[in-house]
Amino acid sequence: MKNLLASLVALLVAGSACAISWEEIVSRQDIYITGVGSAETEDEADKYALADLLSQISLSVSTDMELSEDEQVSGGISDTKSYFQQKIKTFTQATLSNTGKMVLKQEPDAKVGRYIERSEINKIFEQRKKKILELYGEGQRAEQNLHFDDAFRRYYWALSLLKTMQHPAETEATDLDGKKHTLITYLPEHLNDLMKGIRLEVTDINDGIVDLKLSYHGRPVSSIDYSYNDGRSWSLLTSARDGRGEIELYANAMIDIVKVRFEYMYRSQKHIDPEVQQVLEVVKGKTVKSAYYDLSLKQAKAQLAEQKQQAALPKLDTLEAPTQPQTTPAQTIAGQADNGLDGTSALSTNISTGFAKNEKEALQKIVKAVAYTNDTTIKRYFTDEGWDIYTRLIRYGKARVISSDDVKYEKVGNEIVARSIPMSFSFKSGVRKSFVENVVFTFNEQSLIDNVTFGLGETTTKDIMHHSRWPLLARQQIIMFLENYQTAYALKRLEYIESIFSDDAIIIIGKVVRKLEKDGDGQYVNNKYVKRTQKTKKEYISDLRHCFRQQEFVNIRFSDIEVQSAGCKDCKNLYGIQVKQDYYSSTYGDTGFLFLLADLTDKDRPIIRVRTWQEEPDPELNRYYSIEDF
Repeated sequence: MKNLLASLVALLVAGSACAISWEEIVSRQDIYITGVGSAETEDEADKYALADLLSQISLSVSTDMELSEDEQVSGGISDTKSYFQQKIKTFTQATLSNTGKMVLKQEPDAKVGRYIERSEINKIFEQRKKKILELYGEGQRAEQNLHFDDAFRRYYWALSLLKTMQHPAETEATDLDGKKHTLITYLPEHLNDLMKGIRLEVTDINDGIVDLKLSYHGRPVSSIDYSYNDGRSWSLLTSARDGRGEIELYANAMIDIVKVRFEYMYRSQKHIDPEVQQVLEVVKGKTVKSAYYDLSLKQAKAQLAEQKQQAALPKLDTLEAPTQPQTTPAQTIAGQADNGLDGTSALSTNISTGFAKNEKEALQKIVKAVAYTNDTTIKRYFTDEGWDIYTRLIRYGKARVISSDDVKYEKVGNEIVARSIPMSFSFKSGVRKSFVENVVFTFNEQSLIDNVTFGLGETTTKDIMHHSRWPLLARQQIIMFLENYQTAYALKRLEYIESIFSDDAIIIIGKVVRKLEKDGDGQYVNNKYVKRTQKTKKEYISDLRHCFRQQEFVNIRFSDIEVQSAGCKDCKNLYGIQVKQDYYSSTYGDTGFLFLLADLTDKDRPIIRVRTWQEEPDPELNRYYSIEDF
């Protein structure tokens, strides 16, 4: 009798209509929770049935749910129950993949029943817990590299998801130092501590533009988003990069203190993840007090005036500086290849006085002309292609050079690269007011600019340069290839993008989805699988053309980069590049891992043989794609 009952239960879970009727399932409320939906079509009826099922689940678990201290609901028991129900409804159809389904009535007046075993409810929460821990881990890695935009977003989203758990205080995680934390209390405290460590310093004020230096315990902040109140209203999001940011005040503004607010909720990006989107629309926000920073312009102006006064004073040289031995550019570069273990020396070259003289003079004039988008007097410093790229770039948004004091010159093959000129680009619409990008100019053998790109962040550049076993030129080419790649998307250079993909390129988009499958016992199980969409080059370019038409701007950020060499004798210039990509546009954004198999045999014409994008690791491989897969 006992075995017979066990077999019957297995058939019930499998949703076999032949073995048990809907009426019998409904009668076993001690085993099942059910929901019913009616509509003209089966699909619509199923949606209503799932919604009803979620409502019934919320009633079942609400008596066992807990609120965090910042979520106390005013209005008594009824409001608290309503809040619990809203939380449970954030578990969408994707997270309810272990439910059974019965069609109770066919179209055109369809009726659908959905049911789930009460014992399965814990698995729903376990799945969300896994997502919380993944977000926390990603935030840890971003924080380590001072990518605070990524870190803040992931920490806050993890905290928001955590508030939908039955027992939030039971979720713990270990940080990169091996310390264990209870996340519901640790995350808000940690966010607060991180923001306390950020310092803003005014480096210049000119025509209502305030240039900023942003640091964290003395280190330049790699990336962070913020808004500010100019005395009238809060600005749109502004992005700082590698410690450089700006504030734009309205004309004739008389403000002594500007209030700055670091972004951490990222509600404007919630559509990136439908599950997060539903949660952010329900859970009560947690204010981080240290997100607000009072920047004293009055004090900054006084300090800048004092600095200018000190700089104007005559200097008394009491000691003659020792003569430094002169080195040629070739010697300097060769020395870097030998000792560039920290990954930075090749990008911070102390070169001889005469090196890149023509390039420096040209760049000085170009920097002055950036504010005048129609200035053609500098066209003589460019090749035709270089001029086309430059004009596109300064029209990307309203362009402005923040500083040109720290330009670094390096020799890459027969070209000279001028690196790290911070420029801001402002926009009229969308959710972002401005970006700061480090712009890179490349000069050919005739000292003419044949390329202009957005530079990689310093952390990403160092990650590549750390591969000291590879030739210096190969590392430099990988950096330039990635800079060309991200800039081509930003400037919507469809022709260039089309040219760097081989005609038979493998282009795969891997999206993790969930489906119902039966195991060997006839049980429905929660299976994750990757829906791999493979596109031809023609299809991919066509999709990209449509995307570019819809967006005012596109911006790509790379981090967490890993580069592998193919290693074989006949493919020594073949590199696998795996990188986390944050994609932003005026109406859309996503985050995932990009893999490129790039052939850099011809540095002037790199070829992409494989491109894959994944929002999550492939559950079959338990990792992202890499060079071993192709």
